[in-house]
Amino acid sequence: MRYLVVFFLFPLSVFSQDICGTAYDSTIYYFPSHRSSIDFMEIDVVVHVCWSDSFPGSYLEESYVEEAINLLNDDMSEASLSFNLVSIDYKDLMDYSWHNIYVSNANFCFPNYGTQNTELANDLSWDTSKYCNIYIIPKMCGGILGWSYVINSPYNARDGIWMNYTAFGVGADYLRPNNSLNKVITHEMGHYCGLHHVFQSVTNCGNDNGLSCDVWGDFVCDTPPTKPQFSCDPPMCPEDWYDYTADNHMDYYPDSCRHHFTPGQIERMHNMLLYQRSSLFGDYPFCLGDLNNDYVIGTQDLMAVLSCWGQPGCLSGDINGTGLVDVNDLQIVLSLYGTICEGHPSLD
Repeated sequence: MRYLVVFFLFPLSVFSQDICGTAYDSTIYYFPSHRSSIDFMEIDVVVHVCWSDSFPGSYLEESYVEEAINLLNDDMSEASLSFNLVSIDYKDLMDYSWHNIYVSNANFCFPNYGTQNTELANDLSWDTSKYCNIYIIPKMCGGILGWSYVINSPYNARDGIWMNYTAFGVGADYLRPNNSLNKVITHEMGHYCGLHHVFQSVTNCGNDNGLSCDVWGDFVCDTPPTKPQFSCDPPMCPEDWYDYTADNHMDYYPDSCRHHFTPGQIERMHNMLLYQRSSLFGDYPFCLGDLNNDYVIGTQDLMAVLSCWGQPGCLSGDINGTGLVDVNDLQIVLSLYGTICEGHPSLD
């Protein structure tokens, strides 16, 4: 099923509190009305262990990786999501000319050094339209434990999940004390499936900016606007303000108190997966701008926009779903003009 983007804002890419490096996507999406049920979904994953003898313990045994994915499945079963481990592969970072500076220079790290980061992804990644690629690497910038990509783009070679090995798996003596129960991969998988931090854009406890809960912050209405939490204490708001337990996977709690997703988060994950990662389940991905569903963004789509220009109620050219066809719709179709979408016979 295809969904339409409703409204675009400028994305903000920041690394919050040196814990999670996932960038915020401020795009607002409208999905069908609330589901009566959530269908079970399975995603194939490939784990790439990127190791170096200079980082003791970074070569992870297959059994260790398998256990970590099993624990991920335990956490995500609540959301009717599971992950099928298709392959584990290994890459010695000594093979790269930048290895020694990566080891010796604290400022040479990922994701800041995008060229080298992309080189690694290009060498290792499986088809991102069919597999979730999980990269385990020895060092990240500024104490970041992981990052992933909320928005799927066919032009992003690094799409997937990137994990610091010091926060992946259980039982290893090099794991960080607060992140030794494999909850960071659950957090990053939540991002990959379309979630943001529960505290996203909250500057003051209870501050909702006067906006509806589905058009700001994390776009989920049953995660109240609270500040980030770094302990297992209740959120930093008066207890009678919200019925909210300090146990959400998408906050910054220690692993010991990360246990649940809310129903709203689960619904968003399924909607976002079907909207922009449907190819993981054998479907063709959504193709923004393809108004006549012929898998080509071309003349007919441009004419649909122009024929409805400025006419209230004429929505056949309304690409972003605002209710009015205007310059924003025209910019979208012109920027994508000539794109051949997956599903077109020429791509078979």
